[in-house]
Amino acid sequence: MPGRDRYYLLDGLRGFAAIAVGLLHYRWTLMPGGYLAVDLFFMLSGFVLARSYQDALTSGLAAAAFLRKRLVRLYPLYLAGTLGGALLAARQFRHSIDPAALQDFAMGFGFNLAMLPNPSAPVLFPFNPASWSLFYELLANAVLALVLVRLSRRRLVLACLVFGAALVTAAVIMSHSAAGRAVYSSHVGVVAMGVEWQDWPLALLRTLFSFTVGVTLATLHTRDARKLTNWAALPIAVMIGCFLVQIAFSARIGFDLVFVMLVAPLLLVAGIRLQPGPRLAAICAVLGELSYAFYALHLPILQLFKQLAERTGLSEMSFAPLYLATVLGLSWLATRYYDVPLRRWLIGRLEGKKEFART
Repeated sequence: MPGRDRYYLLDGLRGFAAIAVGLLHYRWTLMPGGYLAVDLFFMLSGFVLARSYQDALTSGLAAAAFLRKRLVRLYPLYLAGTLGGALLAARQFRHSIDPAALQDFAMGFGFNLAMLPNPSAPVLFPFNPASWSLFYELLANAVLALVLVRLSRRRLVLACLVFGAALVTAAVIMSHSAAGRAVYSSHVGVVAMGVEWQDWPLALLRTLFSFTVGVTLATLHTRDARKLTNWAALPIAVMIGCFLVQIAFSARIGFDLVFVMLVAPLLLVAGIRLQPGPRLAAICAVLGELSYAFYALHLPILQLFKQLAERTGLSEMSFAPLYLATVLGLSWLATRYYDVPLRRWLIGRLEGKKEFART
């Protein structure tokens, strides 16, 4: 029987949401609303980090030390995804080298290597575009350490209302803009914006609203009692059902905002209150453990499968099951033999430096 101290349903929501993103990027018809998973990621992150670090942050843990911990958590797999994307992008120089293109490549790689967006390109992280959300995640982590942990419950609720109103306003405005229509032409709603520099107002509000909702729910959640039930699979099914919905652009913005502002918080509450049975808990634990690696690595692997389909003349859909299995398998290998050992080593180095500084 899995331990009851872990939020297994939250693991499951995060794991299946990561798979939804991977399917959306492979072929949008597989998961038309998969981009909404990112808003759920921010919400889950706000909840987990507030539960884990609020006491420490309010009793002496410096914001810089907290952000160092977050960098250690995020950077190894971020680096792997960035290097994979860079290697694929570097193939443009196999036959000839354009100095201007090489300069752009070097600049973008330098900034992205430092986990910073590329200032000279429309896309923040051209080697692994999904990394935009990791950058905004770090910004939200800084807001947590510097501001949110010091707010009362009432002010946190007020912050949610302010960010929510601003998000609705920005989404409506962007839906009537040329950028918003361009986004929908790629079969996703306006709420999906975040990959490009021009998306920053909506991306920032997406992040702040969802992350703050997660922090607020962590603050309001004072009784850690979960009900063991076979109905724990229902929130996962509801989430996937929402991601599968394909509707017209005129209705898409309303649907997306209802999901972000109502359905996602309810899914989080369900994850807090419900505990799945042993079998589902085991699946949720595995997928939750692999979710970050899956998200960080899936785009470079996806590019390889797209190229494989092109070279063989077979349809991309025929490779979809193999693509999914490959990303899951490599995510497990990367987590177990790369991410976890490297993070342990980095933590040891940082702790060693602190001990040295004290002597």
